[in-house]
Amino acid sequence: YISKYHKYKMIFWTKWDYSFLTKNIMYYKKKGKYQKGTWNDVIIAADTETSKGHEVTSDPAPNHVCAWTISIRAFHHNIVTLYGNKPSEMMGCFGKLREALPGDEFFVYWMNMAYDHFFLRAFLYKEFGTPKKELNTKPHYPIMLKFENGMIFKDALILSQCKLEKWANDLNVKHQKAVGSWAYDLIRDQDWKFSRAELRYIENDILALAECLDALCINLNKRIGEMVYTATGIVRDELRKI
Repeated sequence: YISKYHKYKMIFWTKWDYSFLTKNIMYYKKKGKYQKGTWNDVIIAADTETSKGHEVTSDPAPNHVCAWTISIRAFHHNIVTLYGNKPSEMMGCFGKLREALPGDEFFVYWMNMAYDHFFLRAFLYKEFGTPKKELNTKPHYPIMLKFENGMIFKDALILSQCKLEKWANDLNVKHQKAVGSWAYDLIRDQDWKFSRAELRYIENDILALAECLDALCINLNKRIGEMVYTATGIVRDELRKI
């Protein structure tokens, strides 16, 4: 049905019909004797872009989020890429995803989550509370955050062990990182109007991440809710089978 009747698009986050998720996304019961609840079988990838401010009073200059994207992929098809400017808008989008998804938990993957978390944590904790469960590899470097509402953030960098550009190339996914389409020295406000090239850059980035996660699930014969936290976890799984 998705491949035949649904057409992928990139759209501003307030203009999409989130009921699509309620009607179409499947969910599974957790496995394990002591595990309760369900998880949504959908790949969600998220990313932010930052800019230096107008007033440079310190070195390095403080940055702020000027763009964000959330891409949704299910049944091996890209469903939608949602975008906006402000962190507060991103929290609103996460809230809409939570309301629309039918299962108890859903996973959101970031490429180098520690970086995005630094800029978003004040907004996240204000909107959803402090995480009820957290996994860090070192101070201020979380690779998993679980919130009370069932939203679970996971880091894709520690899973891939390489930059997104290389990962997308290695897995030969459809969308590749659009290198050179984003001017990092340009100062952007949070009401910035994106050019076509800028939209293409942030879209390709997030689609590449979603497709890499899907390709990894296929290669490992896993669903997104069964994915390990780190690359070494993949090796441990294979060793258990042996």
